[in-house]
Amino acid sequence: MIWLTLVIALGLFIWGVILMREDDMSMGGMFACIIGGLLSLVLLIMLPCTILDNGSTVAEMKIFRDTNTNNYQYSIDETASYLSEDTFTNSLVNGSIEKMQQAGYVSERIKEWRDSVNAYNTKLASLKYYDSNIFMGVLYPNEVQDMKFLVIKIDD
Repeated sequence: MIWLTLVIALGLFIWGVILMREDDMSMGGMFACIIGGLLSLVLLIMLPCTILDNGSTVAEMKIFRDTNTNNYQYSIDETASYLSEDTFTNSLVNGSIEKMQQAGYVSERIKEWRDSVNAYNTKLASLKYYDSNIFMGVLYPNEVQDMKFLVIKIDD
């Protein structure tokens, strides 16, 4: 539907040119020509830029999903091994403060990843909404509807 606006703007421009030719520079024709031309120019620049930007956003989100899931699982496994009761007790007895600090660092990475997943899911929800909108849907890649939300779960 957004492309219909461009077609209307171009039609307004052409109609203004025709009026100006027939009526020897009529004010209505000049006004229609200027408004239609400016609107067409803005839309011809804005629409492709928006489509390219949305496409790159979807590509970035797919890369985030694919690469960071493995990193997350590794962090969960490492944190679980550092924070298990036996290991934690042994590290206190053995005085291994380094292991406890490392578990804290891994835990911080998990919190950062959780925040990134929340941002990813929020952005994906927004993209899905706009993609399903009759006026804006053409500006978003079709693969947005097939993308899945990320869920953080810890396997016991």
